[in-house]
Amino acid sequence: MIRRSIWPLLFPTILCAEVLVYDLTWKGIRAGEARLEKTRHLCGKTPCLKYRSIARSLPSFAAIYTVKDEVISHFDPVRKRTLFSQKLLREGRYLREYSARFDYSTSRILYEESRGSGAVKKGESRPLPDPMLDILSAFYIARDLPLSLKSGQRFELHVFDDLKIIAMEIRVLKESQLQLDLGAGMERFPAFLIQPIFASSGFFRSKGPPLIWISQAPGRIPLLLQAEVPLAGRVQARLRQRGP
Repeated sequence: MIRRSIWPLLFPTILCAEVLVYDLTWKGIRAGEARLEKTRHLCGKTPCLKYRSIARSLPSFAAIYTVKDEVISHFDPVRKRTLFSQKLLREGRYLREYSARFDYSTSRILYEESRGSGAVKKGESRPLPDPMLDILSAFYIARDLPLSLKSGQRFELHVFDDLKIIAMEIRVLKESQLQLDLGAGMERFPAFLIQPIFASSGFFRSKGPPLIWISQAPGRIPLLLQAEVPLAGRVQARLRQRGP
């Protein structure tokens, strides 16, 4: 008897594993590396996706500004809602960790948080709208939006981030062309320039709305992200490598 995975039958397209690697640059200097990872996961008995973003400063740059951020999301692709979210942040002297579990059966978000002191704060937020996203799953959902240059096209997503519910507005600004070297020579990518309006921390932290160039081809790969980061100034994340 040949046993086949039920994953491709349940979710034939969105469950492709994915790893995207970015160079982080500051004032033209390569200062660090970021990764976006998507893998299959089990949340109890529920098949889900595990999203993970990691941002690290290079040892040579850490003396100027140390970054060691990780964001994790467990996402139910059938009901299109977050089940679990976690942030582990270290930026300079800023230290923070929190995790949140989304209990839709009781309409509660149960969270734990600790900062530099190490003391753990526990609490809950209610009611929990269904569905609800976290910042990382919202980033992936944005890649599946029907983007176009229709006049005034905007999308709004509701997100639980930094222990509160926020609204994320996504604006499509213009079409563009990017040339990137992903290891096999320069490639040209038709892209949309989008601008998500929100306030967050970690890899997505910015003093103002960041700019994201996202490919127009199916899969909508984020190609370039530009943001004004507190204390550091303008930082770019440019795609260097993609793979399964």
